[in-house]
Amino acid sequence: MDSGVAGMTSVEIIVFKPQHLDDVRALWEFTEGIGVRDNETDERILVFLERNPGMSFVAISGSKLIGSVLCGHDGRRGYFHHLAVNPDYRRYGIAELMFDASMAALAADDIVRINVVAFSDNELARGFWTGVDCVERNDLSVYSRDV
Repeated sequence: MDSGVAGMTSVEIIVFKPQHLDDVRALWEFTEGIGVRDNETDERILVFLERNPGMSFVAISGSKLIGSVLCGHDGRRGYFHHLAVNPDYRRYGIAELMFDASMAALAADDIVRINVVAFSDNELARGFWTGVDCVERNDLSVYSRDV
């Protein structure tokens, strides 16, 4: 999908492909509030993309990758990971365009609810997710453990 964004020639939202991985990883490492863990290897990201085809997207302006989102589902709930937009391109609706593309892909797979995990102190993420009508849950706790 191609969208005109004020202040830029255009932004294209396209499916996240393996060839985008280096630029996406650079964006994540550059983006405050994105926590990339040691176990998030290129191989694991590629497996995620294979298991969830057409759910994750990147934003391209000209020849520059300026945004990305990882999205997938377990057959019941959709999950969003690492939604990021280059700071120079924020406030143009790019994150929402990627979110909408992923939501459409989830809806096409009959997924009716999403879950998002964000660091509690990431005010930018909290503002975005509440801005797209996600409700912060206070009745759940998140637990994790290495396998």
